[in-house]
Amino acid sequence: METENKKYIITEVLRISPLRVGALIGKGGSFKRKLEEKLDAKIVIDSKEGTVMCFLNDYSSYQKLTDIIRAISRGFSSEMASILLRSDFIFHSIKLGRNKKRNLIMKARIIGQEGKIKRKMEFISSTKISVYGKTISILGKASDVTLCNRAIVDILAGAKQNVVLNVMERKKKEEVDEEPVM
Repeated sequence: METENKKYIITEVLRISPLRVGALIGKGGSFKRKLEEKLDAKIVIDSKEGTVMCFLNDYSSYQKLTDIIRAISRGFSSEMASILLRSDFIFHSIKLGRNKKRNLIMKARIIGQEGKIKRKMEFISSTKISVYGKTISILGKASDVTLCNRAIVDILAGAKQNVVLNVMERKKKEEVDEEPVM
């Protein structure tokens, strides 16, 4: 890819925690190069400031790249975030409030004792969840992310975790039963 002479029509500047820049770059720059090749993009990273300049030519690649960067910045590994290169996977993030004490309680409710609730939600919905900073983020297929998001919102609103997990299981089973057989 000839990046020096190439003109790009989409330019975006994103911020990422300097603590997460390494995950975006990858060992020896391997992950950054992979993204540039797969998405026909140019990525310029200022690791001290945490700014990422993205240069692309099509909206689909732009959406994928920004979602991957956001996923990494919200605690997912580059390996996990790269699933977003597939068109059937999405990223969703839920912002928590500004009250640190309340956020700790909310995050603890989502994680559960020894990570049990989080793991069960991931298993039932076939998603991956990251609880990082002031956000709870989800990676997965759209219908699975929707199911998981509903469960997280319900738990954050005070619903009992075991009740929410049971509802998730029932809804997932209904989804599976409705899928057409070929």
